[in-house]
Order: sequence, then structure tokens, then C-alpha cells
Amino acid sequence: MVIADISGSVASFARFTLHLVYAISSQFSKVRAFVFVDGLDEVTRFFEGVDDPALAVHRINTEADVIWIDGHSDYGHALRVFNERYGDSVTSRTSVLLLGDARNNYHASEAWVLGELQRQARHVYWLNPEPRDYWGSGDSIVDEYAVHCDQVVEVRTLRQLERFVVSSREPTFDASPPGASPAMSDPVNRGDPDSFQSSAPAGVRTTGRPSVDATEIILVRHGEAICNVEGVIGGCSAAQA
Repeated sequence: MVIADISGSVASFARFTLHLVYAISSQFSKVRAFVFVDGLDEVTRFFEGVDDPALAVHRINTEADVIWIDGHSDYGHALRVFNERYGDSVTSRTSVLLLGDARNNYHASEAWVLGELQRQARHVYWLNPEPRDYWGSGDSIVDEYAVHCDQVVEVRTLRQLERFVVSSREPTFDASPPGASPAMSDPVNRGDPDSFQSSAPAGVRTTGRPSVDATEIILVRHGEAICNVEGVIGGCSAAQA
């Protein structure tokens, strides 16, 4: 399940998010997608049978019922609505991926809902497009949600998306001589210059539990980049289209 903030504060990230959801939905039959501002709507239907992601994005932006009162982000209300309507659909086989900056306009966080989802789900991940240095400032309440997530990571670029995937993927091992310690084949654990070492802030829990079976997805963003997605959202490498 993907739950994405599409409010004005994350407008550019929301565009990427919706294309990412399209890529995932086109490859997995059981992916469900939800978007919110201060209201929440399931938008899985907009991705079904669609060949052009731009069409799905346009329909979501114009038809999705995401305004509850004033159209300003209210994560707490959106989470509560999700839990009331769809919480029973979250099982031990479900991975929940939340995307947003957790800027809540000083509304109640309703973080307990995320705690309930974490107890039910296999994984709960949060991707935040805001620079980590800004987390917890002003109306950002990411720390309240972080304690209920397996990982909370900054994702502003394809490279950061790739790093998140590597850090959440089950490590594999190389064959080693008898008596030797097995070598981690994943570059995140080899000390490679480009490897990602998690720098999760206090309160962010990274369990290292394995993600779902790897399946490659190709995501093309208007000729800007090609993203190969494996597992929950996969491994991603920037390339000129």
C-alpha cells in the first residue's frame, strides 16, 4: 500500500510520487494507492488499464477527493480516515509506504494510527522529500511518526531512492572458504565509496527485516531518468533517457 501526500508543500515530489505509484501498480496486481491533503481517497482505480502515467496523474489531481475542510495538510485526519476505512486490509503480508514531509499545520498527529498499522503490517516505510536538517522544525512532526516506522529516510533524488532500497533489502552472502566469515555481497556493507550507511536520527528504527521478493520495474519520468525498481520499490539508477 502506498499513502502519499499531494498537498502544495510537496507538489514537485508528489508528481514523482504518483509516477512511482504508477510504475509499481503496473507490475503488481495487489498494490493499492491512496493520496491525501486533509482528506484521503483511494486512487488505485485511476492507474488501472492506463498506459500513460500522465493521464492517471491528471485524473488524480482533478478527480480525487482529498479536500476535507480547507485543503491544508492534515496527516492526523488522513491517517484516521485510512484506518477507519482500510485498516482491516493491512495484514502481516502488507508493506506500507508513506510519502510526505509530515508538515501537519499544527493539527493532531494521530500517530497512534501508524502504531496500529505497524503492528499489523510487515513493513512501514516513510520517504520524506524535505532535507533532514529541517525535520522537526516548525510544524514538522516526523519524529512522532518515526517511532512507528521501520525506516524514515530523506528522498529528494533518484540516488537517495536507490540508497533507501539498498538499506531495506535483505542482504545476500557470497560463498566463503571454510572457517572464513561470509562476505556481504551487498555494496552497502562492503565499504564501497558509493555505498549507503544509514544515518537515521534518534527515534528512527531500522529493523533490517527482508522486503518482498524482488521484481524489476521500469519508471520513465518524462525523458529525465530511468528508475529500476526492485522489491518494495526497487533499486534505482539515474540515466539519461
